[in-house]
Amino acid sequence: MGFWESKRFVVTGGAGFLGTHLVRKMRARGAPDAHIVVPGSRTTT
Repeated sequence: MGFWESKRFVVTGGAGFLGTHLVRKMRARGAPDAHIVVPGSRTTT
């Protein structure tokens, strides 16, 4: 089981300038979209 598989992440401000870059980096490192939650956005960026 990899690091990202057993965890969920809430990225406050994930729809903003820094948050979008953070979410992009998390995805590039293997975090599944279903495990990244961005409050207040309709979709994860």
